[in-house]
Amino acid sequence: MSDLSVRRGEFTSLDCITATYGNVLVTLGYDPSALGADWGYHPVELPEIEWPVERFAFHRRSFEETLLDWYGINSELIQHQDTNAVEKYLRERLGRNEPVIVLVDAFHLPHSSNYRLQHHAHRIVVHSDEGTEFAITDRYRGSLFEGVISAPELLSAMSSEALAEGRRGDPDWRNRTIRVSSGSPGDRPSYATSAHAAIVQNTEPAATLSGTTALRTCAGQLRTDPEAHATLSPAGMIEVSAWFGELASQRALNARFLRAAAAAGVPGLTEGADAADDLSRHWERTRNYFFLRFRTGVSAVLRISDLLEEAAVLEADWNESIRKAMGHQQTYRPRKSGR
Repeated sequence: MSDLSVRRGEFTSLDCITATYGNVLVTLGYDPSALGADWGYHPVELPEIEWPVERFAFHRRSFEETLLDWYGINSELIQHQDTNAVEKYLRERLGRNEPVIVLVDAFHLPHSSNYRLQHHAHRIVVHSDEGTEFAITDRYRGSLFEGVISAPELLSAMSSEALAEGRRGDPDWRNRTIRVSSGSPGDRPSYATSAHAAIVQNTEPAATLSGTTALRTCAGQLRTDPEAHATLSPAGMIEVSAWFGELASQRALNARFLRAAAAAGVPGLTEGADAADDLSRHWERTRNYFFLRFRTGVSAVLRISDLLEEAAVLEADWNESIRKAMGHQQTYRPRKSGR
């Protein structure tokens, strides 16, 4: 763990998945910045693709891998038979002071803007058993909340039929929990050593070039035939909007990671962290534009093409600036410190 002091309320995220894992890490006494230790892009093969951006994905290891590799922490996704089994499990775990991540339908969450309006798969953390209520935290920036929810409301949110009909390729998320528990730290490298290695790998020229090429290829496809890309199914709208939103979230996490690495002793990363924040805002603006303006047709497709082209330049410059800052550090030997 790095020697940064992090309180629970200081960690928020632009997506609910990293918001829950980050929240649990803070609760367990860890700095969650390693959730931003990966960046870059890779091609993906999906059976149903409606827009070019779906042909590649940003690089992020699974949360299970990240938690185990950086912190020696285990996580486990559990599917329960029914709400009775869920309630029993929650009370047992919370009785041991172990926070639990739960998958919910925001339609049933009183604190959510989706409450009784729209079904939306979401994640929150349950922290304690208050008898007829549960204490929860939601650190997703779109629905920040720390308080209580009645047991019936929480169980309804976890067993909602809508959770069986998520995004393309998703499993049935009903009655699922994620347990995160501290493992044995073991003989692990210092935070600075691991951060340095991750940054060098992320900014490898070949990886950076492939990401820039993918973004520009996507922009070119939209620009060449905007009419063909001017309509999307409801599922396609969700996928593309989520693609932009998750990328905005990851760049914000990358900024946090770079600042934590700098604080742990890896020099020259402040400008790179600021640039990652700028990229996060760029991707968030792109998502918002797509969500609000896509239905206007060809003009929106062309504008999104421009935004992708701008992002390709920004991402290439960002990686190059970090690579230059790290150029004299290939044999860097960080100070000794624990995670």
